[in-house]
Amino acid sequence: MIIEDSTPPNDAVNKLNDSISHVKINPTDKQDHDGLMFWTSDKVCNTNPELVLLLDTLYRYTRSGNFFEIEEVSFQEALNWMKAYRKQLCDYYDRNKLGSDTITSYAKANAILNHAERLWDIDKDESTMGMIVYNSTYYSWIIFKQYNSLIELLDLCKNDQQKGSLIDEWAAWREFMYCCIGFWGDCTTLVYEGSSGGGPHRGEGRNLIYETHINLNRIDIDWCINRSGENLEYEVPLQSAKTLFIDCCKTRYLEIKEMQGKFEIDYYKQLYEDALKEYKKLPILMDKWMEARGKWSDDVSSDYYRDAYNRLPSGVLLDLARVFSSLD
Repeated sequence: MIIEDSTPPNDAVNKLNDSISHVKINPTDKQDHDGLMFWTSDKVCNTNPELVLLLDTLYRYTRSGNFFEIEEVSFQEALNWMKAYRKQLCDYYDRNKLGSDTITSYAKANAILNHAERLWDIDKDESTMGMIVYNSTYYSWIIFKQYNSLIELLDLCKNDQQKGSLIDEWAAWREFMYCCIGFWGDCTTLVYEGSSGGGPHRGEGRNLIYETHINLNRIDIDWCINRSGENLEYEVPLQSAKTLFIDCCKTRYLEIKEMQGKFEIDYYKQLYEDALKEYKKLPILMDKWMEARGKWSDDVSSDYYRDAYNRLPSGVLLDLARVFSSLD
């Protein structure tokens, strides 16, 4: 599957500009629980209403019921929307003169999201509900960051073969990632026995799972631009990292298996069954992703650095192992 930049914009892209047409918070905006303003404090909204509204567009898109369907059915549509949204972020960056105008559009977009994190920090709610809401908000930002890094890598590919390998790696990763997120969420809910205290942990872990691959993409981007082996060294062999990840997943599964007798409510029984299915799928999807990743590595790495480049996924697996260990 090759992604061409010349693909015509879709309806979502055409409507994107219209959705960011005002810079004042209207009373109706604060009453719409599907929007970001409803979940954002007045202090943050009033400090920078333009940025809050800009981020509201992303929040609504990524949280809509259609987003994950779009990813599966029309991946190109999601890419087009994210490209158009990146332009909106860059326009905001340039209009407000937030830094150097010589950095890439990808860096400008990420700088805006980093700026958003600092904006939310001025009135951060550390309560259980506050952390659940913040993780949900951050989730929309992390989805964009993942797409942003993918699109940058696609632009850096030298030929269609590299683009095809990258898209295949992305698809395999997404399948593996969603299984990890499902397993993590089910285990967390069961360990906390459905209490609200598990909410912040569940949301934070989901975001961290996304970030493991974004960190890998950053190394890929640096490699494609600089061809330097400086960031390619991982002391942990790939097989050791795979074993550690699977062992951490096994620990999580055994923990909820020991709790199985407590699951009297059908909802929790179903969560356990779902977690068991996900646990069995994880090593299969991991190997599927590793195979796709290997093809991408072979297409972009030089002979001298190939072995080191092929070991890069060990960093992802180690980070995933840390996430699954954090329930201890």
